[in-house]
Amino acid sequence: MDALGQMAFGRAMQLGRDNRALAEAANAEIEKGNQTIRALKARVAELELALAVEKADAEGYKAMYVALKQQHPTSPLLADSGRRYANGSIKSKIVLMYEATFDRIFAAARIPGTKAMDHRAN
Repeated sequence: MDALGQMAFGRAMQLGRDNRALAEAANAEIEKGNQTIRALKARVAELELALAVEKADAEGYKAMYVALKQQHPTSPLLADSGRRYANGSIKSKIVLMYEATFDRIFAAARIPGTKAMDHRAN
């Protein structure tokens, strides 16, 4: 092989090493991304489960409230609190208890740019 051929061969070998190094670096970045994706998928699964539990819990409490209203319509908890919804309908004392608890728990979540009143009936 003449000098020019040796030079071309050496350059080709160097390009091969450079390409292999770039490929290894790219694969490492892809693996980091894949790890992040796996972690986020696991977190989403946890949050979906927690949301399902909370929804089921809320529906259970709604059922209890409906039963209370049906079975004990004169309960002091169902009495007029003197407060009204925006549409003018009565808010019972138990609704004020719900709102106070909802607002407290929502505020504790510290979600920027949100207000509890924007996420419950008013």
